Amino acid sequence: MVDPDTGADIPESTRNVLGEVRVRSAYAMHGYVGNPEATAKAYDELGFYKTGDLVHQADDGHYYFADRITELLKYKRYSVFPAEVEMVLLQHPAVLEACVLGRWCAADGDVPTAFVVRAPTAAGAAVTERDLQALVAERLSDYKQLRGGVLFLEHMPKTLTGKVARRELKARLDAFGSSQPLADN
Repeated sequence: MVDPDTGADIPESTRNVLGEVRVRSAYAMHGYVGNPEATAKAYDELGFYKTGDLVHQADDGHYYFADRITELLKYKRYSVFPAEVEMVLLQHPAVLEACVLGRWCAADGDVPTAFVVRAPTAAGAAVTERDLQALVAERLSDYKQLRGGVLFLEHMPKTLTGKVARRELKARLDAFGSSQPLADN
């Protein structure tokens, strides 16, 4: 597991930090035949295949899939992994589901924005956009803040395979435009 920004190894004892899985094996392919550019993109300088899968090692020692590098947001010059922000949101007892996407801004790039389904509890009914923004501000770096806002949904749209329909949410987000407030939450 390596830091996706620097390629540096993440020590095995490190917990709850997102890293990219890279693999190398005598039995795996070693490149793309006749396509050195694709090979250079897919492999690091040590010959490890870049899977694009982001995982974290939990306190129990097991590794858990978190996100794909292709979901990466670029806010200003910083990398923001939606799964990291989503993990924080999901720790709030009022949040049932969460999806973080980038709301495009010409000056800043992808501004982190959350879609949230409230838990069917009293806490869920009472949670506000500011509550969730404060939670993220308390636990994550400044550049990972939900500056794009929080939009509460009744149900998270899903694909036929049960995954969050990120494209549908992205289209909804893009329809708002970069200068309009996301919602009155």
